[in-house]
Order: sequence, then C-alpha cells, then structure tokens
Amino acid sequence: YTVESGETWVVEVEVTPPSNAIDGTTSNEFSVNVEPGSLSIDSYQWTWEAPEGSGNNPAVNYSTPNQQTTIVNNAHWHAFPDSRLSSDTGFECEYMVNCNITINGQTFRDALNPTWQVFVPNPAAQTIWPTIIGMPAIGVRQVNGQNQWYVMGKGSLARRAPYVRSYIPEASQFHNKIVTVHEGRHVYQFTAGVPDIGLTLHTLWDADALYNNVLTSVTSNISAQDLTNKIQVEINNKNRVDYEQAERERSLAEYDAHTQSTAVSPDYLEVEVSLP
Repeated sequence: YTVESGETWVVEVEVTPPSNAIDGTTSNEFSVNVEPGSLSIDSYQWTWEAPEGSGNNPAVNYSTPNQQTTIVNNAHWHAFPDSRLSSDTGFECEYMVNCNITINGQTFRDALNPTWQVFVPNPAAQTIWPTIIGMPAIGVRQVNGQNQWYVMGKGSLARRAPYVRSYIPEASQFHNKIVTVHEGRHVYQFTAGVPDIGLTLHTLWDADALYNNVLTSVTSNISAQDLTNKIQVEINNKNRVDYEQAERERSLAEYDAHTQSTAVSPDYLEVEVSLP
C-alpha cells in the first residue's frame, strides 16, 4: 500500500475467529486487527463461505457486519457433504470467515483464510432412565420377646420418572427433532409404553411391585440399620436386573425413537435403523 508521501507500507490484516459454537447459540467475538495501527480505515465488511456443495442452508449471521468486531447470532450447522446421515457429515461443520478492509479505495483481507466451526454435541441430548429411589418406612415390634425391625410402609420408596437432559439450546434447529421428538419418545417408552412392538420398558423399575412382593417380608432382629442395609440390597438388585433388561431392549427402543424423529425436519444428522 503506497501512502501520499510515496512510502510503501505493508498492510497486515489478521482476523481472529472465536472458539467453536454450538448450533443455535450466540458466538463469542470475532475481531480484525490491521497493522500499522495508524492507518485510517474506510470500511469493514465481514464475509463467510461454506464448502461448495454443503447442504442445510449454510449461513453466518453477523450482528454488525460493518464493524471491527462482531458476533454471530444463532450459529448454524450445515451438512458437508450434503447427506442426511450423521455417519457421512459428522457433527461439526466449518466456515471460512474473513473481513474485507478498505483503505483509500483498496481492499485487504487476511490471507490465511481463517476458519470457524459450528457443531452439534454428540449426543445432543439423552434420556435419563428411571430407577427405584428412596426407602420404605421402618418400624420395630416385639416378636417372642425380642425387637424385630420390619417394613411398615412405602415411605419414600418410588420410581424416579425418566427425564431428558439436553445439551443444545431451544434455539437450535435440531431441538425439536432430537430433544422433543426423539428423546421425548424414549420418555414415552418408559411411561405409557409401546408394547405393540415388544417394548416392556414401562413395566420396569416398579417400586410398588418391589414393595409388595419383596420388601414387606424383609425383617431384622439386629437393628434398624441392618434392615436398611438388607432393603438397599434388594433395591440395588431390582435396579440392576431391570437395567439389564432395558439394555436388551435398547436397539428396539432406538428403532422406535428414530422412526419418530426421522419424520421431523431438518433431514440431517439421522441414523439408518432397521427393526431388530
């Protein structure tokens, strides 16, 4: 770049992209630095590119595209290659980001063509399975002149309901597909059930059955703590047995959930499944 005095200056433009962003979030700050710092800059223009052939409508929405610093609102994951299968695209995508700097009618940009990644966590969400929690009420009575500790009521014994833990924001384009529909289907499997395809998940971790069929007959002639320990062993055994059964049904449960979520847009990050 030649200034009015006739001197030739080397103009250095360095774009600093922020760390990777999760789909649907607001990015950290993008910035551009120009050296020498004494130069008078006429304008900034932030730009972006996605690999040719990318699917799912690549987009980078700069909040202030004409300023020295900017952020991206609603980071957007795109598919490269353009395939609906996550096994082809992976869960991370890349954009080339840059900033055109205009100085006295001449345009400069970072020659290194910096990149910025947007990703969808894998998994994007998960369903926390039910389990039996709590402890029945314990009483003490006299049997043949000795103290006997026994189970006298359900107390806090219960089946903890399944719930979804999400790792993507509600603004993510995949929130409805993955969190609401796919993981929501797993919650449904554990509650209302889908017995017509052979799933029995809704019958597992039955705290009432454990209480009525097992725990009401557990006693101790030693102490309340001894009875508590015996009860905990039975609870742990029931949780283990039902967990093993749920694992045996996992493939069928995933088939059912994917059948639901594959029908929901966007048609990306999907998995090929077949009936086990």
